[in-house]
Amino acid sequence: CLIHSISLHHQTHYHPSTTRPSHCLCLSKNHHHTTMGLANSKQELNPEDHPAIWISDPSCLSDFTTTQFPTDQASKPVALKDSALWDEFAHKVNERVPLVNKHLGNLYIMYTTVVALCMAIGVTDIVPQFQLIIIPAAIVTIGGHAVIVDKNKGHDVEIAKIIESYQNRFVDHGIQIEYVTESTHFCKPRHKRAMRVVLFKPAVNTMNELT
Repeated sequence: CLIHSISLHHQTHYHPSTTRPSHCLCLSKNHHHTTMGLANSKQELNPEDHPAIWISDPSCLSDFTTTQFPTDQASKPVALKDSALWDEFAHKVNERVPLVNKHLGNLYIMYTTVVALCMAIGVTDIVPQFQLIIIPAAIVTIGGHAVIVDKNKGHDVEIAKIIESYQNRFVDHGIQIEYVTESTHFCKPRHKRAMRVVLFKPAVNTMNELT
């Protein structure tokens, strides 16, 4: 499992963890294991429990769905008193966040529809014809999934750039922003899911450190 802080200047080391939403309703004999996995994953990404906004959708389908970055004032970190800065920042980040996993859900809906239609018309009883339809559809779906996940890397970089561009203005309010991701690659171990979070840490006073 890969955890890294996306930055224009540095990249942290990778660490292993397990992930899955704590209130996931998927039926699985490993449900307890995956429930604990999400908690462990969140703890590793935010071990000091800083104010955070989790971009990942906390559901069983989070790897296939898009989400929005919250722009309301209620989501603003308590330490940030500048409402106008938060509004500008949140809307700017939200221009990019919904592009993550865009069209991925539709891709799997299309595949599921093809399978359902085949079952409805009885093609599943005719093995050669069924394979002729399903195999290409599966290849297209998996290939499309890989392409979209690859594009997500670019979106993650752009989100990090936006955050970096606001860094100095947030530091003026005593806040350092960090964008951290985990398991965002196409191939990942079983029971692990993509995680994306924006952390709001106390800014380090370098002048005090020097003294």
